[in-house]
Amino acid sequence: LLAIGAPARRLTPKVVEAALAETGLAVGDLREGTSTERRTFLGETADGTPLFVTFVGRDERDADLLYRSVRALRVKGIDDQLAGVRPGSQVRHEALASFLAREAGVAVPAVHAVGETAGGEGVLAVERVDGPTLDELDPAAVDDALLQAVWAQVRDLHGRRIAHRRLTIDQIAVGPDRRPMLLGLRWCQTGADDLQLAADVAELLVATALVVGAERAVAAAAAVLADDDLAAALPLVQPLALSIETRRAAKTDHELLPAVRRAIQGRTG
Repeated sequence: LLAIGAPARRLTPKVVEAALAETGLAVGDLREGTSTERRTFLGETADGTPLFVTFVGRDERDADLLYRSVRALRVKGIDDQLAGVRPGSQVRHEALASFLAREAGVAVPAVHAVGETAGGEGVLAVERVDGPTLDELDPAAVDDALLQAVWAQVRDLHGRRIAHRRLTIDQIAVGPDRRPMLLGLRWCQTGADDLQLAADVAELLVATALVVGAERAVAAAAAVLADDDLAAALPLVQPLALSIETRRAAKTDHELLPAVRRAIQGRTG
């Protein structure tokens, strides 16, 4: 970019509104969201349904490919398959994963529209979820019933061979009825293999252990998952196999990962 320059990449809400209109979804008064990972917008349909709209341009596509490539180099088999090179392919992949997950009874945001801008960038409009994410809750409010409900969603997702691949606690919303909903399906892998499913379990075990401790985190998972699923995650409870966010958080407690491993061993033998 420094050597040959780069084209101007200006994005306005009107561009996104036009792309959604091409799909048949009329959205007005879009405003910028606050996500730090993607360009996002908030809006409503004509009947007042609140929407969360994500935009995937070349910059977002390149960052995604770089992240997945680094993960593939660190641990073979977890991120070897990419969701697509074109931004439009990435949002269509996310929409497909969402439809398959909802069909399996998993609580994920409903998809309202998926399309592309005139420049080929991807646009995805989904249901806007009210409620905090798991990392925003007071740790005292994260009880065993809520943790088990989260694992029930993961079990159903894995039952359709869909790996989330980013099961950090900021990707789990908690509604007013205390029902958890999985967010961030941009990372999903459909037709996932056993290693990718096990990586999900390892990620969520460590992420929840940061909030409630290793014993409670593993006990909640064991109440829902089979012992074999827990045992399969054991080799992946290590820094190399975790996401950047979880790995950084785990560094604050050097005993956390060994404690999670011991808890899994104690539950599964």
